Amino acid sequence: MTCKACEATIEKVVLETGGVGSVKASSEKKNALISFDKTQIDRETIAKAIATTGYKPVAYIQDGKTIPITGIKVSKHTLDLPSVNVQSKCGGGKCGSSKCGAGKCGTSK
Repeated sequence: MTCKACEATIEKVVLETGGVGSVKASSEKKNALISFDKTQIDRETIAKAIATTGYKPVAYIQDGKTIPITGIKVSKHTLDLPSVNVQSKCGGGKCGSSKCGAGKCGTSK
């Protein structure tokens, strides 16, 4: 995640999943802080939602421990986005940062 457009893309998609109270993605910190109601949604569903944006969630933080997220497939991206507190990976530049040019965030190379 490299810019504000990346942040907005992740925030929008995660909020649309339902059961999520808030999302604050940070390209500077390379993470997303997500608050959710675990009676309505689980971490795997949130991770899959993030993966649809092209970012690969790699871990979440619970009680101060970093726990790996496994089994989530992403087709185009490969950089880290740390945090549910979800850590993700990008490399496709869907934010228009000229790293992939896919233009999924509304921009392209």
